[in-house]
Amino acid sequence: MIDELDAAQQRVRELEIELALRQARDDASRLQKKLGRIATLATLDDIAVVPHEWALVDGQVAGHVLVVDDQVLSGALERGDVWDATVEVALQAPWVDGETREPYHCACANVLQTVMQELREAKAAQQASDLEARWAPGAVSGNSARPFARHTEAS
Repeated sequence: MIDELDAAQQRVRELEIELALRQARDDASRLQKKLGRIATLATLDDIAVVPHEWALVDGQVAGHVLVVDDQVLSGALERGDVWDATVEVALQAPWVDGETREPYHCACANVLQTVMQELREAKAAQQASDLEARWAPGAVSGNSARPFARHTEAS
């Protein structure tokens, strides 16, 4: 009977571990989905055009509704403190703390840096194209005027 009891207790421990593992996987999957939605702040439209829902606490941004904890979200929903705004506008509002604001600030800064780099590259490509067109064979006319050439007048 002792062996049977030990085996049953071992089976209970195994089932508890399996249940905890399943719960942890479910939690991780749910968090990954939430973070995946918020981590897609990768384009200028994502931060400056597309409105997002923000949970507010005492008039301050507590975070995106998809990533705040359940208690904050429940309280915001009960009070009607859910605000629609772009990331750009939300970053200009007061936040509950800097740590909560930081991931959105970094995402916004990364998008702006990427956009600025793309604009610089496009400008450089246009300048190169303009220079190529200007210096291409046949593009130079034989009638090039010298702006400061000396003119001799025949009398």
